[in-house]
Amino acid sequence: MAETGARLLKRPGRGSYSSQRHRPHPPGRLYPPAGERPPPPPVAVTMLGAMDVRRRRSLRLVVALTCAVLLAGALLYTSFGSATEATSPSDVLDGRARGDVQLTGVVVRDSVERRGDTLRFRIRDRGGRRSLAVVYRGLVPDPFREGREVIVSGRMRGGVFVAERDSLITKCPSKYTKERKPAPARESS
Repeated sequence: MAETGARLLKRPGRGSYSSQRHRPHPPGRLYPPAGERPPPPPVAVTMLGAMDVRRRRSLRLVVALTCAVLLAGALLYTSFGSATEATSPSDVLDGRARGDVQLTGVVVRDSVERRGDTLRFRIRDRGGRRSLAVVYRGLVPDPFREGREVIVSGRMRGGVFVAERDSLITKCPSKYTKERKPAPARESS
């Protein structure tokens, strides 16, 4: 290569030293020369005043992680804090369940009475014979009928289970719960 003046002539754009007008990027180095201190990091002006960008990023990370932990805690609290265990009529009648409970059982045949917006019926244990009178006001689900399993929230008052408004849920019978025929016995040789 021929040297002209103080500059080296190479084709521009290939990482060579060339004239200022041919440089694709502004001049600068990634690292300072040995023995020199690096330049200070860029400064951002915020509500807190001038703050180092690295410190600002770590502050954002801490705030974001704190928010995530608080939201997860709130989700867990609402998920487990409001959960109530389903109770059978026998447990309520025996006094093992007090206060607000979710009562679950089967609607007794010939026990459903409708008077205006009030529905009265009896609910019995799934496998037992004990039943409990229920008074309910609110929307009645379409699949509600005698012999169906229901869940209703409320509390005992004067020997009658008084349900909360619009808390009646009807469990639909599953088409997969039919009795299975026993498998034929295999003969062993």
